[in-house]
Amino acid sequence: LLHNALWSRPPIQQLADRLAAWMTPLAVLIAALTFIGWSLTAGVETGLLNALSVLLIACPCALGLATPLTLWHGINRAAQGGVILRSSAVLEKLARLRHVAFDKTGTLTTRQFTVAEIHSPGQPEDTFLARIAAVEARSEHLLGATVYREAQERRLALPLTEQFRTIPGYGVSARVAGDMVIVGNRALMVREGCVIPTELERLTETCQQAGWIAVYGAWAGEVRGVVVLAEEERPQAVSVIHELKHMGLEASVLTGDDAVAGARWSARLDVHVRAGLRPEDKITAIQAIGGPVAMVGDGINDGPALAAASVGIALSNGTDVAHAAADVILINDELSAVPWLIGLGRATLGRVRQNLAWALVYNLIGLALAAAGLLW
Repeated sequence: LLHNALWSRPPIQQLADRLAAWMTPLAVLIAALTFIGWSLTAGVETGLLNALSVLLIACPCALGLATPLTLWHGINRAAQGGVILRSSAVLEKLARLRHVAFDKTGTLTTRQFTVAEIHSPGQPEDTFLARIAAVEARSEHLLGATVYREAQERRLALPLTEQFRTIPGYGVSARVAGDMVIVGNRALMVREGCVIPTELERLTETCQQAGWIAVYGAWAGEVRGVVVLAEEERPQAVSVIHELKHMGLEASVLTGDDAVAGARWSARLDVHVRAGLRPEDKITAIQAIGGPVAMVGDGINDGPALAAASVGIALSNGTDVAHAAADVILINDELSAVPWLIGLGRATLGRVRQNLAWALVYNLIGLALAAAGLLW
């Protein structure tokens, strides 16, 4: 990845190439005119010497080196800071960002969830947990992995499953002992027409107000229980968002959580939160932001948004889909690397522009002096 990044040609490098290409015919023309002018006034030897001086000064080495050396240095700095860039063009895109959108689950929060409560009216909670854990055993989502891990820690015997299916943005389903068991969020239960008992409805409302996540389990047209999961925000989440705002960037959170949980996280992080989003909704949200925007995520559901953003930034412990869609991978999983990386992009682009300006001025002054016979 580093090799590909080093040898890719970003727009700013293409600009340098165009300037260098423009300088070459101009230098030849000036050298020819210098040779003719000085040959007529001071002889062929003087004309040839001054013309060669023009060609030597006009050699676009400075222009050619002004951009790649700076970009390579930026890529090296990023790698030393635990960040892998897929192309050198990413540095330029980072410098132009105006908005950073974050996924919540596993990105602004830790990837370690805990089972806070299990409610399964009318049946032992271990029996209910074993059924939904059997379905979640093949899920790649963090919530599903937490449910499955809880069943493993309790050493529950999981029933066999068939016809497993992932429902992006909603949950999973599989056939267990003849029943099609559906596991996921409330929106999935509504979509599948599953009746939610009043008792469970009240319990989940209380849990969501506390900022917890409810994973529903249903079969035979009725929700049979809920597993309540607790999550914690990453220690750097608030400070990173504040730092981005201090840098003049806007920040927002795109999450599949419901509106109640979204409002709680908005108040907690002091940032605008768009809740209840499916993967395709996240793409729409990214497009609606307008202008250069970065997306930071880690899950399968974030893949489309990472690809749609100007710059996709994935955490290293995220899914393969997130890694494939992202332009940047944070090897150390440190959110603090996001503002640092944007600052590096801005500094790198500023240095490239400075180098190009100095190289152009140097060449123009040198050409004038050489043509005037003052630089041998």
